[in-house]
Amino acid sequence: IATEQKNVYDTIIKYQNALNAGDTKTILGLFADESYSQWNDKLTADNTEKRQGQYDDLFKREKFETDFAFDSIWINGDTAVVRTHHHVGSVVTNFKEQKTIIDLNREVFVLSKINGEWKIFLYTFNTNPLQGVA
Repeated sequence: IATEQKNVYDTIIKYQNALNAGDTKTILGLFADESYSQWNDKLTADNTEKRQGQYDDLFKREKFETDFAFDSIWINGDTAVVRTHHHVGSVVTNFKEQKTIIDLNREVFVLSKINGEWKIFLYTFNTNPLQGVA
């Protein structure tokens, strides 16, 4: 199971790196064909077209410096659940306002192993200043 946990971890790190790079294309490739992203105050993106709009719009407005702290990686067969948080906050720069803030989030990723590759099936987060508390 340790090898699979590492593979799941690597998928989430690829997401983190693409988020920090503002790389919508790479992010889209990490999601399964049938998948969902649910963000605070946004409609659920339930297909690639909607998700592309979500991320393109986000990256036009903001730049991220995120460092996920991993709370757990749970695997059962071809399903994985990953919980993360921002242990020092994510630095977010708003281009329009030229303002940088610390963004504290907790994330849940549900992944499915498809053709030997871990893909994100569900990504959701919430904003909460109490990080890493069970």
